[in-house]
Amino acid sequence: MNRKYLLLCLLLEMSTSSIVLGADFYVSTTGNDSASGSLSAPWKTPNYAMTKVRAGDSVRLIAGTDSVISPCHIPQTSFTRSGVKE
Repeated sequence: MNRKYLLLCLLLEMSTSSIVLGADFYVSTTGNDSASGSLSAPWKTPNYAMTKVRAGDSVRLIAGTDSVISPCHIPQTSFTRSGVKE
């Protein structure tokens, strides 16, 4: 009984973890909003990215300097910092 229960829990965990994890998308000063948003084809603007992502997705900003023409509105978003030496 315990072995079946453990296997069931493991399968349930595996099936729900793929649902919870979102996709990674990228924005770069050299990107293009017609691109796919991947690391090799990043989007140009954070505003465009915010219209394309869903809950659970991550938007990663690639290092660079760009002038802001219009304000970027990012509603109800949490930011995490990773891969950066502090």
